[in-house]
Amino acid sequence: MVPSQLTLLVPGLFGPFPAGNEMLPAPSLPALLDLLRCASPLQNDDADDPDAWLCARFGISRDSESDWPLAPLLVELELGEAGQDYWLRADPVHLRADRSHLVLFGPEALAIRQEEADALAEGFNALYQPDGLRLYTPTPNRWYLRLAQAPRLANTPLPDVIGRDIDRHLPRGEDAGSWHARLNEIQMLFHTHAVNERRAEQGQPGINSLWLWGGGRMPASLQAQDAWVCSDDPLARALARAASVPLLESDGDLQDWLPTALNEGPGLVVLSGCRQAQQYGDTQEWSERIQELERTWWAPLQAMRAQGRLQRLVLQAPPRAAYHIGAPRWWERLRRPRALRHYLAS
Repeated sequence: MVPSQLTLLVPGLFGPFPAGNEMLPAPSLPALLDLLRCASPLQNDDADDPDAWLCARFGISRDSESDWPLAPLLVELELGEAGQDYWLRADPVHLRADRSHLVLFGPEALAIRQEEADALAEGFNALYQPDGLRLYTPTPNRWYLRLAQAPRLANTPLPDVIGRDIDRHLPRGEDAGSWHARLNEIQMLFHTHAVNERRAEQGQPGINSLWLWGGGRMPASLQAQDAWVCSDDPLARALARAASVPLLESDGDLQDWLPTALNEGPGLVVLSGCRQAQQYGDTQEWSERIQELERTWWAPLQAMRAQGRLQRLVLQAPPRAAYHIGAPRWWERLRRPRALRHYLAS
């Protein structure tokens, strides 16, 4: 019998904390700590970026000067068809002046309404459609730019820039100069738009720029390592759809549906609830999310492992660590329990 194997990708699992922080909040997580006590570290060279890890998991490759093609994959999911066009993620952001530089705040911090997104896209398209650019806003927080020609650009993923000075992270490459100028134009367009005038009157931060990243064309083919995927993460769902891998919903008790799913083959679960808290350094939000996972995932998984119904568990926790948890062994109970901060990468 082939051992049941589950791979979990949990960005932000260890919170928005520096390694070894003695002031780390300590929510009650007995099941997670019990699983980690039985874990062996794995090499984690490719798991610092969860989006990159997911793309590599499905056989997508790139050179060091290219983006991971997140935009076309998500366009397939959210707009229907990417075709052979070149797409960029063009997510709405707020740039705030801080002394001599600009600090970026992501769309999750802006409470954008769909009608605001649509109105800004209408203004953008009226100006730039003659240049072969068209902006799409299928959700308030995820926007996409379709280009007539592929730009010679390399871009920094938005999660890597949140809360930071943007200067070192602006687009690079042969076309960078023209795109820097265009981004300045977009900032002026958005600054004077009625949407941002109303937001200013209401004391809300302006949607005053776009962040370009995740550019590319739809990959020709994907290679699935898993028999099924379970996640509410848009990229994980987009990759599963593109690779024709069944998407499962985590409805009901985990111990009721997971054993049946594992009988179909190895599975991939992406739990993204802690990621935003980690990006924004929100310790309270992280504590609430991780305790919810303790109830809905860690406790059932620990019980399944103890009962012998889960033989292999791989836990990827970017950007900190990766672990392998095998079948129960008698001597594991001799290991001394440790606090969660012990598992942060040094």
